[in-house]
Amino acid sequence: RAQLRDKLTAILDMPEGVLQERMMVGSAFSTAQYLKQIILDKKKESRVFVIGSEGLCQELRQTGFEVMDENDCDQSSMSRAELANHDFSKYHDGIDAVVVGHDTDLNYRKLSIAYV
Repeated sequence: RAQLRDKLTAILDMPEGVLQERMMVGSAFSTAQYLKQIILDKKKESRVFVIGSEGLCQELRQTGFEVMDENDCDQSSMSRAELANHDFSKYHDGIDAVVVGHDTDLNYRKLSIAYV
């Protein structure tokens, strides 16, 4: 929501501080609140795999989710052999949801890991 506030402040040429973060209701906030209702209200802890922006990851973390992602990986491709040998141990506790948002670095590797 901070990114949305900053973007709107710049686009609308508004004085700094007029728009507050709590006033922003974007898709990341809405997604986090929806998942909270259907998952977190039933479980104390929940893990989500995210293909998307840091803003989406941040919103989900602030709502109480543990966020797993591949955003820090520079490698964009993944062969079948690499997929077969990929270390999925960090996901063994389970992923409750896969969340896909705007990702300018979307690649086959991220999709492959999300699918498994």
